[in-house]
Amino acid sequence: MTRFVWTLAAMMLLSGAALTATAPAYADDNSGEAEARAAIEALKPFCKIEVPAPARDEPKPVTANPGDTATPVPVVVPRTVVVPEMKATCADDKVKVVISARHFGWQVGDVIPINLVFTVPDAIKLNTDRLMQGKLTLAPDFKTPFETVGKPIIRVAKKDGATIYDVTIEVRQFEIKPVLSFSMQLPFSRENLPDGSPKWEPFTTPAYLLFNSVDGGYENIDRPSTLGNGAPMLPRTSWAVPAMWIVIVLLMLPWPLIAMVRYANRRRAGKSMSRDAAAWLAMHQAVQSGRQIGFGVPHYNRMDEVLRKYFGTQYPGLEGKTQTEIEDMPDEPRANLLKSVFRKLDRVLVDRKSLSAAEKAQLLTEVDQLIKRPYTM
Repeated sequence: MTRFVWTLAAMMLLSGAALTATAPAYADDNSGEAEARAAIEALKPFCKIEVPAPARDEPKPVTANPGDTATPVPVVVPRTVVVPEMKATCADDKVKVVISARHFGWQVGDVIPINLVFTVPDAIKLNTDRLMQGKLTLAPDFKTPFETVGKPIIRVAKKDGATIYDVTIEVRQFEIKPVLSFSMQLPFSRENLPDGSPKWEPFTTPAYLLFNSVDGGYENIDRPSTLGNGAPMLPRTSWAVPAMWIVIVLLMLPWPLIAMVRYANRRRAGKSMSRDAAAWLAMHQAVQSGRQIGFGVPHYNRMDEVLRKYFGTQYPGLEGKTQTEIEDMPDEPRANLLKSVFRKLDRVLVDRKSLSAAEKAQLLTEVDQLIKRPYTM
């Protein structure tokens, strides 16, 4: 009996799972007509877009007849129309909106100028103050990837009992998507509150599609073939790119040759080397050896010899002077720097004392200032 109960329960579970898995198949017998019709009926657009007439070779969408249940025809959802100038009527067909821009060939981060023309009857008020502040949204749940660039230009005119707002706004965005949808919100009022102040509502402009050039080719989707627009878009290259490449090549090409010359001069110095290069090379070898194995008396002695020989032409007799005689040298920047260096060297070579880390670093800095590296070394 227990086995029969468990078998019956398993069969019921399997039957329920089978019915659940096959439920979507029964709903799709009419090719998605129910879902499409529900989506269309649920969509109550704030603006009605004036769709251009289809081309002669383009068949008009066919919808199902509600009374005909024998041969259901799938509902054709109209595709989004991409046009350079989009016209729409909003707010119960009271406000007319015309949006125009170059909708193809943009790249991420480009500044896109968009022109919007609102024709508003006198009974309705439209507020553009927030737009002048650079704000494109009003409702917290209304999100837009665009941001304003600079101040918009707004021209207001009166004609035939209506106010015409001609708005030119520059926007940009940084989303990597092939198709962008631009829309913004403005406060508008169709009626007043009991105290006489306008009852502001968000006026949402219809979505205007822009083609974003991400990897190339996306901007050709549904792009109309018009005069001057008969071929695919080519990637744009800034005029500064070729000039920058020339400068980079000219700057980078000499460096391998300079590195080879410096290596040859340091490792295999020629016999006809200048005084400056010979002095720097001798001092460089002493400093490098001291940094590798630690500074000792031989390193400081070599530095003392190089300095006395190199500056012996400027200060005659420097090679045989004592520290007391060196202190009597003229009071000038280079001589004072030499005095400071020889004080530290005299402390090591004569007094047999060691230099602290700070004194050693100061000594190397002063030596670099006295004997500067030639460009060829």
